[in-house]
Amino acid sequence: MVHSEKRRLLLFIPVLIWMGVIFMFSSDNGSISSMQSGRVSYMVASAVDSVFRLDMSDVERLDFSHSLSYLVRKTAHFSEYFILGLLLYAAISVNFGSVLASMDADRGFLRIIKLRYFVPVVVVFGYAGTDELHQYFVPDRCCSFKDVLIDTAGGLTGILIIGLIRYIRGGTAYNKANNSVRRTGNEDM
Repeated sequence: MVHSEKRRLLLFIPVLIWMGVIFMFSSDNGSISSMQSGRVSYMVASAVDSVFRLDMSDVERLDFSHSLSYLVRKTAHFSEYFILGLLLYAAISVNFGSVLASMDADRGFLRIIKLRYFVPVVVVFGYAGTDELHQYFVPDRCCSFKDVLIDTAGGLTGILIIGLIRYIRGGTAYNKANNSVRRTGNEDM
């Protein structure tokens, strides 16, 4: 295998590591998970109190943190999969974008869209589903299709944002490679 191909394949290592991180968070029992989100909720409540100078008592801050708990938990779901979406998009784009760029312009563009956007979303959705199924077997945790949808929305958001950034920064690798094929007349890129 060529050195550059090995380097490109290394982009899948962060994807696998991040999937492991998500799995570890999902392996925490309900008590640990609640305690972690409770701490974050309390920090957010304290920050809101400080920034907006609300002068909450300890009891008010604690009550406010309890009301934030659901939002914090769902934001964590969204954020975990946002990062997974970014990593998947990068790994798939770098590893398969140039192969597809040499295809016919009409068919190639649609395949690139499918590969760069559709495939990562499907992987995110599938992993979110298996993650929720895994949580079903963890003490004091439950399986929720709503969480699968929140996770998928996070992944899709990450994928679309990185795709938009790539587009704004000068188009896709497909466009650049396809223009190169047209200029040189070389169809065997």
